[in-house]
Amino acid sequence: MGGQYMDDGAKPSESMALIAAIPDPGRQGAIQLKHVALRDLEKFRAVEPVHSFLLPPGSGKIQGRSAAFVTYEVKPAGDDRVLVETKYRQSMGGLVIARYEATNKVVRPIFTNNVQWLVALAFGLALAIVLYIVGRVLRRFAARHP
Repeated sequence: MGGQYMDDGAKPSESMALIAAIPDPGRQGAIQLKHVALRDLEKFRAVEPVHSFLLPPGSGKIQGRSAAFVTYEVKPAGDDRVLVETKYRQSMGGLVIARYEATNKVVRPIFTNNVQWLVALAFGLALAIVLYIVGRVLRRFAARHP
């Protein structure tokens, strides 16, 4: 349901998941991938000055706190650029879908969609109540007119 393209002047969801490569302290020359929320980007840059958003092509999953996790897919987009799609599944059932273009240090959001399960639950309950009432009315009508 919904979603916003940044070309239309929309503001991306602050929960948008970004994937960054940082040096792995346990293995010399290796990298580890880390999930960063868009709202925490400046704080991340200060804490991890040696980082890159230019990721190798492929896909994967990064486990977060509790039941939350991020799946991602990286595709090459030309010289020193990649297109990344992330799906951040939050612990309470929310889902934030994002697409962005990345270079070594710069991220440009393209699309975000923040799907909240409470909204879907409210629509589902309302629809169930309406169908229940319609069914009761039709059953009463059918019983009176055999």
